[in-house]
Amino acid sequence: MAAAGFQGEDAALFDTVKVVGMDLCPELGIAIPVGKDSLSMKTVWKDSAGEKIMTSPLSLIITAFAPVVDVSKTLTPQLRDVENSVLILIDLGAGKNRLGVLYWHRFIINLAMIVPI
Repeated sequence: MAAAGFQGEDAALFDTVKVVGMDLCPELGIAIPVGKDSLSMKTVWKDSAGEKIMTSPLSLIITAFAPVVDVSKTLTPQLRDVENSVLILIDLGAGKNRLGVLYWHRFIINLAMIVPI
């Protein structure tokens, strides 16, 4: 993800893709299928103090897959009771337990429905 068109972000994105595609992937013997990227990680607004610009830092998210010959040797994410460990929930939804609410809201706004809780 990158704030395309923002100062230095296009070059940083190009450099990142080049390193991942030309160095990392060949070294690991893998290919990364591409999909939709988010290149709109910049927003601009005005308030009483003037124009504001906020950009997200360049980030790389890789999801991988591979054939599995022996399923008994696979790992799955699971919670286990491990001594001296802590599971922390940071409740960014303020207790409303809403997932993807922005996109859901965009979808249903024309129907004048309330976003589900």
